[in-house]
Amino acid sequence: MSVNQRIVFLYESLNLDQKEFCKQIGLNYKTVNAMIKKDTAPKHDVLLAILEKFPIVSTEWLVIGYGDVWKSEKSDNKTLNNPIMDTRQIRKQPLENVSREQYEQRIADLKEEISFLRKQLDKKL
Repeated sequence: MSVNQRIVFLYESLNLDQKEFCKQIGLNYKTVNAMIKKDTAPKHDVLLAILEKFPIVSTEWLVIGYGDVWKSEKSDNKTLNNPIMDTRQIRKQPLENVSREQYEQRIADLKEEISFLRKQLDKKL
């Protein structure tokens, strides 16, 4: 999922249309709409505006697509400080460099994300 796809997913999850989302984050609708339609990478000010308006959104998820969409109480930045936790990174590491705990945490994170996505899908159906 690209950053722009995550932005669309985010405002739809918040039950906002694109115009209302842009209004809430204080950015021009035409600019954001063009960025999403052309699938051009958002500038830092767009990401910053989103994260400032919606502090419950995970920075890591928004920027690189890793982890849960929403920050949680149990979030202790283990994954932020551990680049091996990214599945793409785990696959690139020799097995002896990745602990069982890291794999289990990634599996738990993916299960949470699947659960969240199923709930969102159920709302739409």
